[in-house]
This record gives sequence, C-alpha cells and structure tokens, in this order.
Amino acid sequence: HTRILNAVWTLKRKTKPSGEVYRHRSRLCVDGSRQQEGIDYTDTYSPVSNWSTIRLMFILSLIFDLKSRQVDYIQAFPQALLKEDVYMRIPSGFYYKDSDDKDNFVLKLKRNLYGLKQAAYNWNDLLTAGLIQIGFQQSIQDPCLFLHKNILCIIYVDDTIFFAKESTTIDNIIFKL
Repeated sequence: HTRILNAVWTLKRKTKPSGEVYRHRSRLCVDGSRQQEGIDYTDTYSPVSNWSTIRLMFILSLIFDLKSRQVDYIQAFPQALLKEDVYMRIPSGFYYKDSDDKDNFVLKLKRNLYGLKQAAYNWNDLLTAGLIQIGFQQSIQDPCLFLHKNILCIIYVDDTIFFAKESTTIDNIIFKL
C-alpha cells in the first residue's frame, strides 16, 4: 500500500561547438511528479547562494589575489541517503533474475535519484554536514557561504567554489571532502 514511482531514462548528446556529437550520456531518474507532500517527502527547500555573495567573493578574490577552484560533484544527488522509503518500478531494459514478469517487482531506493522532490534538499544536508564536520561555519547572511580559518566556499546546488590564498589549502579541503 505505497506509491510506486516510475523510472525515467534521460538521454543526452554532448556536442562540440561545431555540432559534432562526441559523447552519449544516460541517467536513470525517478518520476517524482507523483510524490505527495507529507506522505512521500517532507522537505524540498534547498538554499541557493545570493548572486551578490558570488559577485562579492569574485571581487574580493581579485583585490586580495585569492586562488579559486570550482568543484562540480560527480553524481551529487545519489551520494546522499534517502530518509524516506521510496519505491520505483524496475526501469525498462532491466528485469529481475529469470522472471519476465517485472510488474511483480520494485526497487527500494537507498539513495537519492534525480527527479525526487527531496533530492536537492538531501544533497544540501549532506554537503553542509560535510563542510561543518571539517571545520567550516555557515554564514548567517547567506546559508550557502561557508567560512573556515583561511578558506571560504560558496555552494550552488551541486557546485562549490573555494577561495583561499594558497592552492594547497584548497587542495587539502577538497581531499578532506
């Protein structure tokens, strides 16, 4: 007696500026449009950094000659665990063992998948907890700005920009994360 969500394949062609296709990508997602608030999820809000904070950090990096590095986390959302029980139909192209009747089987998701309403919220919780664990403090003015002894970072969904005087400081933090 639970909601079973559909699996959705997203397919992309990566192209060069000339229009030549150089890579095909596919990602398994969940059709979260059928999720109901309070039943299938509770929180969806994930903060987004203010553009004024981002602009200010780039200005400060020029004034103080700070090094910067942008990090795009690979498959960010699936790194976060799910807090709720979410079930998904077996995606097309897959089957359970030797059974042709895949309608009798579903998958219980252990981690976020793209398409879930709570996916960005869970990822933000995971990243925020990781930053705080290694000594960062979250700004009161902008919840996406994090401060450490000699390094600052801004998070924007699944991207992070680090600013520090030394590149090795940034390297050490990225290694810890």
